Amino acid sequence: MGKPYLVDVGFGDSVRVPLPLSGEEREDVSGTYRLEKSGDGELDLQKHQKQGGWETLYRLDTSLRILNDFEVVCYYNQTSPQSPFTRQPLVSLATEDGRLTLSGNTFTTTRSGEKQKTVIDDKEMATVLKQYFGIDLDRSVSI
Repeated sequence: MGKPYLVDVGFGDSVRVPLPLSGEEREDVSGTYRLEKSGDGELDLQKHQKQGGWETLYRLDTSLRILNDFEVVCYYNQTSPQSPFTRQPLVSLATEDGRLTLSGNTFTTTRSGEKQKTVIDDKEMATVLKQYFGIDLDRSVSI
């Protein structure tokens, strides 16, 4: 049996390559990452900072789970007014050299680790969504 890895498909601006649970560092377009054991047996996903040192992005538990274990938190993320996913528009797309993100009225372009933020007005929203994310708000959807 092979080594276990973290393959994170939903955190956003984070590691894009499989990350060994053993703590080996991996580098990709968005930085250098590792998993560090925490004092309580869990693992911290960490990113190396340009100024040195490591920043913990989140902590994970490797206990076995079933799909229904995630039902409550998925419901919260989809419906709660406190969820970052319901408060404002949020679209993020990985690119070859970085990421494009539209969060509220802030459009962020990340290329080779450098971020550029632009505030767009509501009139530009449809154009940005179509041009950068392939989302056409003017196209009617038939079911």
